Amino acid sequence: MLVSVTAAFLLGYVFGLGGATLTLVGALLTGLSIWSSVRIRVSPEGGFEASFESFKQEVREDVTSLRSDTKGVVHELTEFKGEIRASILEAISPEVLDDLRRSEKVDQLIERGELEKALELDPGNTIAIEQLIENLVDKGQFQQASELYPELKKSNESGIGYSVYPHLALAFDRNGNVAQAQAILTELEEGIRTDIATGYGYLSRSQQIGWVLHDIQRIAKKVKDPSVAARIRELEASLKDTIDALTKG
Repeated sequence: MLVSVTAAFLLGYVFGLGGATLTLVGALLTGLSIWSSVRIRVSPEGGFEASFESFKQEVREDVTSLRSDTKGVVHELTEFKGEIRASILEAISPEVLDDLRRSEKVDQLIERGELEKALELDPGNTIAIEQLIENLVDKGQFQQASELYPELKKSNESGIGYSVYPHLALAFDRNGNVAQAQAILTELEEGIRTDIATGYGYLSRSQQIGWVLHDIQRIAKKVKDPSVAARIRELEASLKDTIDALTKG
């Protein structure tokens, strides 16, 4: 309808002032998504004036302004992060920073399985020592694995080194050192008993004890000496009872 009125008015000025008004209204409604504001003035003599302000132009200006503001915020955040980073590093002495970087390097080497290189940087790293022992035992290099026991015992302050004791017991057993294999298993059991008695420590929780139990059961099939095998069965029963007692109720 609006298109018909507009065409009739433009071609023949058929509808007079009413047609002109309707045409303007039609133009206003048709361009509602284009114009942000419209001003219309009609004179008694039939003349009219109209002005239109583009909505898209305002949107474009708003978007440009928003982009500018966003860039400013990002720039300020970048500077703020830089200030925080600088202030943190300023609070660390060069010696401490070197130690932290060395520790990061050691962790990366352990993750990549480069355990010998990790121990060159940090000879007392318990994680690297126990993983190296486990790798050597899995490869059948029992003598090399058993030779790492003194280093492990010295570095095992947190108690996490006990997790590789089943592998050490197997290494000593396969080397023919039955007495040392028995001593390793006894030391492991005493470590568990001590942590549980004090209420804290690596071996005071059933989850860690369960990991040790799993390794005990895995190496039991590979032990040669009957007395070591019997001691492993005793320790296995003891660990199962301990786990049941901790998780009961």
